Amino acid sequence: MTSIISLPFLILFVYLFLAINPPAFAQTSSISDLENQIFFRQYDGEADTARLSRIEKYIFGQAYNDAVEKRIARVRAAIPQTNTAPTPQSSSNFPNDTSQTGLSPWVTQPSEQSNNQPNTKPNIQTSNDNNEDYQSRQLEVMAARASQVNSLLSQAVSLYRQKQYDQAIDLFEQVTRLDPQNASAHFSLGVALEAKGDSAQAATEYKQAATIDPDNKDYQQATQDIKTKVDQESKSKLEEYKWQALASQADDALKNGLLDQALAMYTQLIEKDPRQPLYQYNVGTIYLMQRRPEDALPHYKSAHKLDPGNKVYVESLDKLEQGLKEAKEAKEKAAKEEANKNKAAKEWTAKTNAKPVAPKKIDLYANFGLDVKSSRLGVMVKRLKPGWRGAQVGLYPNDIIKSVDGVEITQVSQLEQMLGNKPIGERFQMVLIRRGMACQLMF
Repeated sequence: MTSIISLPFLILFVYLFLAINPPAFAQTSSISDLENQIFFRQYDGEADTARLSRIEKYIFGQAYNDAVEKRIARVRAAIPQTNTAPTPQSSSNFPNDTSQTGLSPWVTQPSEQSNNQPNTKPNIQTSNDNNEDYQSRQLEVMAARASQVNSLLSQAVSLYRQKQYDQAIDLFEQVTRLDPQNASAHFSLGVALEAKGDSAQAATEYKQAATIDPDNKDYQQATQDIKTKVDQESKSKLEEYKWQALASQADDALKNGLLDQALAMYTQLIEKDPRQPLYQYNVGTIYLMQRRPEDALPHYKSAHKLDPGNKVYVESLDKLEQGLKEAKEAKEKAAKEEANKNKAAKEWTAKTNAKPVAPKKIDLYANFGLDVKSSRLGVMVKRLKPGWRGAQVGLYPNDIIKSVDGVEITQVSQLEQMLGNKPIGERFQMVLIRRGMACQLMF
């Protein structure tokens, strides 16, 4: 047997079901409205129960576990219903003196009844009862709100003392959102921000605290002090940018072979900060490229002393000291040999009336495995014969030979003559440029 349900009965059934079990989207919308009214924001990313618990703890100091619709109704009964939520940044939304009323700044004061409306005795009694209930609820709201603010402030101060500045700042910011006119919260937030190193934002919070409570001398003094600090930090940053730019220009000058300019700029940088090992090392390298190894030595020693673990500084200093030692010995030996040659030549000339022997040149490729050519910066290595002396001492193609034993080399003929006059097996110091950087080796 088929039963037919009348349409009016079905409509009544659906209405009663929705009244008892409101849809989830309606509950979510109600919670969002409450959040806007109380916190001036929504927590859409959280579950409805968590959002409602936050509201209850804020209003009543605790969360309830009964039905959601009943919990929403309880919250609505405890707070005033307004058409729009006030904007916390606008001071016109707050009462002039909340300390006298004992009410939260976002609570709207009950308005007086208009003289034009009927004023019967039953209505007056009802209004008084409602006002008493209303004031009672507001006192509960205010007490719960003050308790929450104090709890957050206590937690934030504890985190600050533990130097957990990020967490402390988060809690202080929560307090300023809950109570935008809390001068102490703005001041404490400024202290935490300053401790973290954010002086600019700290200045904003100090100024806000001083604006709210202009009679507080601590707030006024903090505002002045942080302004001075911000100005000093700005000047320090500008000065730091200036020296960074100079260091970059010096590096570019060195890479482009502008040695005099690079030396002048690095000298300024060392006068500003003599404890920068890289500046000391680069000055020493420039002196080597200018055939001034004795001047390079103290700067290489300084770089090594400031950064003793740097392998480049260690190796460069060792090579320079060894090169200077060998150069000194070679110089003494060459002077002695030159004196003997001059003496012998004079004796021979006196006997035979012969002309002095011209300096000899050698074939660099045949004797050292070096194929070179003259370039703008010196003598460039084109190729090396594998296994020969040029390759063994560490030369590479495209290396540019700048000097030999402190004598600048600009032409291939000079290099041929210099090496041709060296005794067989004698080592000598060679300064070269490799990939834009100066280095040295013993040939």
